Amino acid sequence: MKLIICEKNKSAKRIAEILSNKKAKAESYYKIKY
Repeated sequence: MKLIICEKNKSAKRIAEILSNKKAKAESYYKIKY
């Protein structure tokens, strides 16, 4: 697992998809995405 820190959610999602070969998923905890 890798932690990706970005200011914008869209950027973080794009980087995660690139690193995981489109297998990334978003999870949230009290409406805060991580």
